[in-house]
Amino acid sequence: MSQKLINHSPDLQRLRSEGFEIYVDSGYIIMNHVPYVNNSREVRYGALASQIQYAGDRTGLPTDHKMYFIGQEPCDSGGTSLTKVINSKQSLHISDTLIAGFMLSSKPSGGYKDYYEKFSTYASMFTQHAVAIRPKVTAKTYVNIPTEENESIFKYIDSASTRAGIVDISAKLKQSKIAIIGLGGSGSYVLDMVAKTPVQEIHLYDDDLFQSHNAFRAPGCASVNELRKQPYKVTYYRRMYSKLHNGIITHRVKVTAKNVKKLADCDFVFICVDDNGARLTIAKSLLAMGVPFIDVGMGLEKVGKSLVGLVRTSYCNPAVNDNIPESIPANVPTEDALYDSNIQTNELNALNAILAVIRWKKHCGFYVDLEGEGSSIYTIDGNHMLNKQAGE
Repeated sequence: MSQKLINHSPDLQRLRSEGFEIYVDSGYIIMNHVPYVNNSREVRYGALASQIQYAGDRTGLPTDHKMYFIGQEPCDSGGTSLTKVINSKQSLHISDTLIAGFMLSSKPSGGYKDYYEKFSTYASMFTQHAVAIRPKVTAKTYVNIPTEENESIFKYIDSASTRAGIVDISAKLKQSKIAIIGLGGSGSYVLDMVAKTPVQEIHLYDDDLFQSHNAFRAPGCASVNELRKQPYKVTYYRRMYSKLHNGIITHRVKVTAKNVKKLADCDFVFICVDDNGARLTIAKSLLAMGVPFIDVGMGLEKVGKSLVGLVRTSYCNPAVNDNIPESIPANVPTEDALYDSNIQTNELNALNAILAVIRWKKHCGFYVDLEGEGSSIYTIDGNHMLNKQAGE
């Protein structure tokens, strides 16, 4: 993705063609080998780093004038700190190996028109002082730093994590393989959120068709033409989310006791089925195989002329607990009872999925987990959330 970004961006191509050492790392453009002077009047080489504003697969217009510097405190040729450029001494962890020590600020009238102007301007600010001491120093080495072509699982770069400064925290979600079993209302919303994380492979399991009633409790908006084709759910959702995520893998099957062993190498599983017998079979098998999982469910019923009910999220980590959460229903309702209880609404499906994904992110260490809840139950009528520890 880094090489593609440079190839698709005229401003970055120009920097590279003129000899500047540039590459992309963790959502930042980095320029290496920038000559500068330290407070001992010694010429050293540092690096400049700027957060990227993306326009799909290429750079967009820089939205700020800030730049970060990696090196000692930059000075003029006399060894005096460049206080007009240095905004603050600020430590910024760009990646595991890159830590900037200074935030720079130099804003031209009207801002920078592209990243070529921004980087060449800042590089000149430092190089001019180094040249006064060593006339032949230059930032232009014509060295092309190789970049990994397929470093990202996304079709376009995750600029949200970069803008928020949480690239290192988001990296905790880089699990190799997760599975979503069931792509009904809640399962489809789980996919919507998980597809926006750096999980390498997202495996979808469902054998049903995507029909009109599914469209009314699913993310996005299906067209009439799509509904006329009656695609399988796994086909429909793969087509939708492969626009963003490269690792969507489909399985047009129902997970049963006969094939559940295929989930043994998953890092995590979301169980989003509406059959209590099936959910219990899957949960017991995952527990036996040592695979952590979350099971979601909701129950609504008519009381008078309104609906009441709850939304449930049950989490199990076999590395910590060796029992199925008691919140997972074990009873198998009759056909009539199942029909009566199968009321679902899109906002509660979305809430069910949100609670499940938040719990998964806690499992990964993305969010702080103070409660360590095994299950959570949200009651609609009272707007209450009840957390239960595992085994309760």
